[in-house]
Amino acid sequence: MKKTLIKTFLITFCLSLLGNFLLISPVIAGIELVKSIDFSTVYYIDSTGTRHAFPNEITYKSWYGSNFSKIITVSNEFLHNYPLGKNITIRPGTYLVKVRTASQ
Repeated sequence: MKKTLIKTFLITFCLSLLGNFLLISPVIAGIELVKSIDFSTVYYIDSTGTRHAFPNEITYKSWYGSNFSKIITVSNEFLHNYPLGKNITIRPGTYLVKVRTASQ
């Protein structure tokens, strides 16, 4: 009886560790930039598990430059596991904006 209880505990403990490993969040796994196999939109997955789209290449480059090596191509099913959040905006301080003012 005691051996059966110990075996059951060990199996349950090992399965719980394996379950946690299989359900690891993309952020912990080092995945933050993803795109679908079928579409070219690049998404950023934040620490809460929400994906945010880069609306265009200029916005992407304001954050990551011309480095596209960190983008991982994933299945559509993978993307559907993460709710869609707001679009990423151009990184503050990236571009100088000149505004005309009325002169007197």
